[in-house]
Amino acid sequence: MMNIPLKRNFDKSISSSWYKQLICLAVILASFFILSLIIALVAFRGQGDDISYKISDVLEVYLDPGNFCTKVNQMYLRQDATGDNCLPDDGLVYINNEKVNGWPYWAFLFTAMAGAVAFAGVLISMCGNFIQQRVDKFKKGYVKYKFENHDVILGYNDMVAALVKQIVNDGIERRKEKIVLMTSHDVEAVRELLFTDLDKAERGRLVLVHGSRVSAEDLKNIQVSKAKRIYLIGEDDDVDHDTLNVNSLEVIAKQIPDEGKMPCVTFFRNRSTFALFQTSDIMEEVKRKIDFHPFSFDETWARKLFVSCESKINGINYPSLDREGIDKDSGKHVHLIVIGMTQMGIMLGMEAAHVCHFPNFSTKRRRTKITFIDENADIEMKFLVSARDRFFKNCRYAYKRKKRVMFSKPEKDFLDVEFEFIKGNVAEESVRTYIEECARDNNEILTIASCMNDTAKSLAAGLYLPDIVYDKGLSAFGNDNDEKNEVVVLVRQNTSAELLNIIKKGNAKYRKYRNVYPFGMLNDGCELDETMDRWAKRMNYLYCVFDDLDGTPSLYPDDIVDDKWDGCSVSDKWSNIYNVMTIPTKLRSVGIDYKSLTLRNLTEDEIGLLAEVEHNRWNVEKLLMGYRPVTEDEAAEIDADIAKKSKFKNNLKAHYDIRPFDDLRPDASGENVNRYDFGMTKGIIDIIKN
Repeated sequence: MMNIPLKRNFDKSISSSWYKQLICLAVILASFFILSLIIALVAFRGQGDDISYKISDVLEVYLDPGNFCTKVNQMYLRQDATGDNCLPDDGLVYINNEKVNGWPYWAFLFTAMAGAVAFAGVLISMCGNFIQQRVDKFKKGYVKYKFENHDVILGYNDMVAALVKQIVNDGIERRKEKIVLMTSHDVEAVRELLFTDLDKAERGRLVLVHGSRVSAEDLKNIQVSKAKRIYLIGEDDDVDHDTLNVNSLEVIAKQIPDEGKMPCVTFFRNRSTFALFQTSDIMEEVKRKIDFHPFSFDETWARKLFVSCESKINGINYPSLDREGIDKDSGKHVHLIVIGMTQMGIMLGMEAAHVCHFPNFSTKRRRTKITFIDENADIEMKFLVSARDRFFKNCRYAYKRKKRVMFSKPEKDFLDVEFEFIKGNVAEESVRTYIEECARDNNEILTIASCMNDTAKSLAAGLYLPDIVYDKGLSAFGNDNDEKNEVVVLVRQNTSAELLNIIKKGNAKYRKYRNVYPFGMLNDGCELDETMDRWAKRMNYLYCVFDDLDGTPSLYPDDIVDDKWDGCSVSDKWSNIYNVMTIPTKLRSVGIDYKSLTLRNLTEDEIGLLAEVEHNRWNVEKLLMGYRPVTEDEAAEIDADIAKKSKFKNNLKAHYDIRPFDDLRPDASGENVNRYDFGMTKGIIDIIKN
């Protein structure tokens, strides 16, 4: 009996690669033939034929058992008295009534049977088994292929189908390149889920492979070093999702050649991890090999709602928070009410604080207001305030619980945004009364976002608000709308927007839910639109060359722009991104549509106005990124020696320029630092046009 290690090694070999199966098949066929040949040669002793003829005869019978009778008749031309062929019944053959050796007959019979078993049995069975194993390996994602210039998706979740669609539609020249999806989940189950959302062309581009994103061998098997771009998504059921994604970055970096730099879009699930990589750089050995693009599902959706104002995949256009724009003479202000302090809700609030800056803060002291409503608002407020303590120490905020109100006392009250935290839910009378009062205030441009994690609760909260929320802006006849005055309601939906789209249609004359919009759908959670990234790179280039050129550049050469961007810290990259995210808002405030094909240049007055808006935005950004204003003593020390400005900034994250616009002071060059606000504002139109 075959011993256990030998059996195990045999089973392992026969079940692994295809070439080992072919070797095994060849050994079996050769063994049968050699055994048949030995038996035949022994049986043919004394028959007188050349040995080569005997081998040839055995081979013919072995390969084609149907030749058995022919070869027997050739070897033993036997006839009895009646002339009929006779078969031996005693192991001997009679020729001319003389006994001769009949064993060659039995040798041919054994050879024929061996050939039948080897080819009709073993060969066909093994070929069928090989094909079936190949099919099973393909279905389970264990087949290896050679790839080059392909897109790699590492991990699977509900965002992947939309991501595949975007990659397929990203440029005509790339439509034949493969998209390799590697997941540690059941590949057959993933394929079934994906293919229900993909068309024939999209399915044809996709190759599914089973493997781990933190395994060097698995990553090597899909040739990540030869990929065009990597999308590091991760698996939904990972306990340490973000940590594993960072580990994967390290493993990927080791496989990238020294002369390359691989673009890698990396998804972070937790808000805290994403915030960390907005202020802290990735490891140097990773940064050297990988063009790191962190993204958050919640941040991506906040950008869709408040910046681009569209969901391309779902075909939805969202009204902007400032609607048609807020100019310097307007008495209105943006008010965003967020129902539910979930990760999505908090991200929307923080993103609104980055985006909503308007010129009427300088002229009329109108602040953007962001209100959070949650049953645990007191606890969630403490977490948020402690996490962004340097921001909230300098920002107005209030905590409300029914009739109880608590106001903060900011150290330096110069920010153009303020916050409210209301403990309660939208079913409480006090909360409904508050929302109704906000809706009736014609000086508020009101947007309400229902951000609960539970889709049903989020939908209920968005559809059962006070009637004035849905009716505001309708004329007495119910068909002419004042869109500037309407309240917009955003409702989070996890999977599909169809339910709300059906509800929105309503009656042709009076559509109660006409301004209710779904958002947060998983099928549109990864945005490949690189417009903002391109703008950010050019804004960074403008800042880098501004002093050398003594003004804004007329050209933005891509290679130099990219080199300057690669040399940026992560926090500086995000500073430029947040800057350009406000371009649509800024331009609307001076009557310019940034999507227009005929962009006019800004006037000197508009540049001066928007330069102050830019500095107000920058103050909020720096505080949210963890910087703080300098103290009076630190300011005095810097005033005495301006060279110490960078020391406080780098060592203590205390920034000398976090102050009101009209209090900005000269830097080491002797010129006022507000020149950068003017310069970056003046360059907006060229950045868009280029």
